[in-house]
Amino acid sequence: MHNVTNAGGNPAPPPKAPISLRDLDIDDIRPRNVPEFKSNLEGALWWQDFGSVVLPMVPGQKRPAAKYEPWMGGVSKEAIRQHWEAHPEHEVGAILGENQLVLDTDTPEAQGALAEIEKRFGVKASFIVKTRRGYHHHYWLKDGTFAKPDSHDTEKHPERIDVKAERNSICLVPSKDKSLYRLDVKNLEELNAVGQDFVDAIFQHNGRPVPRPVPDDVEFDPSETTTDITKLSQLLEHIDPDCGYEDWLHVLMAVYHETGGSDEGLELAVAWSRNGKSYKDRADVEAKWKSFRGSVDKPITVGTLIAMARDGGADTASIMEEKFQPCETEFVPVPAPEPKAKADPFRKFSISGQAAKYEAMAQATTPLLGDVCLKGEATVWYARYNVGKTLLVLHLLFQAIEEGRIDPDKVNIINADDNSAGIATKLGLLDEFGVHMLVPGHSGFSIGKLETLMLEAVHGGTARGLFIVIDTLKKFTDLMNKQQASAFANVVRQFVSAGGTVLALAHVNKRKGDNGKSIPTGTSDILDDFDAGYIIDELPSTENPGEKLIEFTQDKSRGGGVRSVVYAYSVEEKISYVQRLSSVRKVDPEEVDGIKRAERTRSDAEIIAVIAEQITKGVNTKMALRNATAEQANVSRNAVMKVIERYTGDDPTQHRWSFTREAHNAQVYRLLTDG
Repeated sequence: MHNVTNAGGNPAPPPKAPISLRDLDIDDIRPRNVPEFKSNLEGALWWQDFGSVVLPMVPGQKRPAAKYEPWMGGVSKEAIRQHWEAHPEHEVGAILGENQLVLDTDTPEAQGALAEIEKRFGVKASFIVKTRRGYHHHYWLKDGTFAKPDSHDTEKHPERIDVKAERNSICLVPSKDKSLYRLDVKNLEELNAVGQDFVDAIFQHNGRPVPRPVPDDVEFDPSETTTDITKLSQLLEHIDPDCGYEDWLHVLMAVYHETGGSDEGLELAVAWSRNGKSYKDRADVEAKWKSFRGSVDKPITVGTLIAMARDGGADTASIMEEKFQPCETEFVPVPAPEPKAKADPFRKFSISGQAAKYEAMAQATTPLLGDVCLKGEATVWYARYNVGKTLLVLHLLFQAIEEGRIDPDKVNIINADDNSAGIATKLGLLDEFGVHMLVPGHSGFSIGKLETLMLEAVHGGTARGLFIVIDTLKKFTDLMNKQQASAFANVVRQFVSAGGTVLALAHVNKRKGDNGKSIPTGTSDILDDFDAGYIIDELPSTENPGEKLIEFTQDKSRGGGVRSVVYAYSVEEKISYVQRLSSVRKVDPEEVDGIKRAERTRSDAEIIAVIAEQITKGVNTKMALRNATAEQANVSRNAVMKVIERYTGDDPTQHRWSFTREAHNAQVYRLLTDG
């Protein structure tokens, strides 16, 4: 046997033994609670209940048998039955949502690398599909985590891990060569969650830059356009659009760079991609195109297109260098034509002349949920946990339905903040009134679909009259991320401008402001972009120990709604949710004033006592009284001054002391009980 040496003349290490699944710490766990699918239809319905956006796939080709749109807009159990009854041979796939991540390991090397990264971050996929060549590992992305698709040539890079993310399609059981290797969860949102550090580690292992979303306002400088679009088109004629994902992506990146990201460049990329068998839809190309925005250290240029076109048999020299034979010419002066007036770039977006259409969509801003949520507006309520936001929503909603202010069939409660018992209780109440409830992970609805559904209603002309309650807002956007919060608010604005109404429930910070009011959590973008906002605080009251008083204080309004209103409900133990809901009442303003005065007096009692003591001792001028009381009561001088002024007057039922002006205009205080 000959010794093998490397380039330096040293003995090469012996070849590694094949890596087994046991070595990679993948437990051979039999999937639980999963039926043996007797047909593709049965499998599709099961995965729809699991929470997946089911998609039909061409048998054996790993590509969708339906366009993403309009399929995504109308996917339902009935649509699934109709499709698979007509095409029983179609395999079962799914479209990944914004919180889904699938890592594809086609080799033992890639599997070993993933096992090492999982071990480093203390996570393991709870849902794994065995494929012909490897495994699909499914994860849930934590809120605020960003991932994007990334594919590799397995022959060139066997150690790399393919990444499938939002809007990618995947194959599920019982598709050809697919079987369940592990399934430890009952629905999609129970998948083991990973954060940005885990995703970054995958991309770093693949030798890729870590993925980050690009701000929508980043624009490409049109002056960077370097290649005539006709030449690009001629090069693309010699490049196969089915050249493989990585090469296809590089072609798009080159066209983007050379056209400055222009609309004309996008149309060229779509037209070229459409000729390929793996073409999904225009939206898929547009999504990639948008992801190229921003600065790139090493852009893909026309050089890549030239090399690929040359490999395809093109005479790239003649394409890139136009040569002409000189001929004898005679110059004849011609009057210069009058320059054409340039078109106003805004004109194509004008909606002038469509008044009737927008009048039909418009909603009068009339009270919907009491005076704290108006029809045709986007409103946000901020409150701490367990203050009773949902209870008040249901009370006011049922009141609006009974009074005929809204059609219950137009109401959609998006419940993403409840347990199974709470869902069952509220669903029973909503069913009585004919109101719809949507819960992530049930009936195919997922968190990522909310914005899609709102935009579908806008573009389909069905938004007018719809009322959406979002409970709670943080489940659908990152309130601490200005870009994400603003993008979500933009979708809401489009929905409201088309005649819809939105009420979002959100939380407040643990710390209150100097005025004693709660502070909304997150950036100001939601409140800035919504029409109205209310801060909800519990009103202290020892007068009604069996009730909780909730005060709405208007923080923003476009001209409607009430400035302040108080509701009360029973907090007695051992009463049902229905009984608690029945106990909700609107508190009369005079009763509120009385409660506030009594509570203020009670909270001021200690300072009042110290002030009275100081006056009795003869410390009776305003500034001296303020300073002595602040020191004695260990409170701020400002707080003492407010109490002094609050209880100054001549009415013994409301006031505690009065003053007279004496020498040098000094205010000298005396207790009202002094006579």
